[in-house]
Amino acid sequence: MDDTIDVKGKDEVWWATTNEYDLDVNGENFSVRIAETTKSTEFFVWNESTGWEEADTNEGVMAIVYEAWNNGEID
Repeated sequence: MDDTIDVKGKDEVWWATTNEYDLDVNGENFSVRIAETTKSTEFFVWNESTGWEEADTNEGVMAIVYEAWNNGEID
């Protein structure tokens, strides 16, 4: 006997993606990762001494990066 499967619906309920960017911000180069899930977005910046670190997007260069991303300027 052959089994049959009828797909009656499909919904995406979870997704996650991380994009890595090499950015020039006001003449300085930064490697930045933006990790997005269904529930949140996290920003990371590369530190030569310690590797990837979660970034504070409330001040400094990462505030500029966050604002540009939030305005759709970083795709």
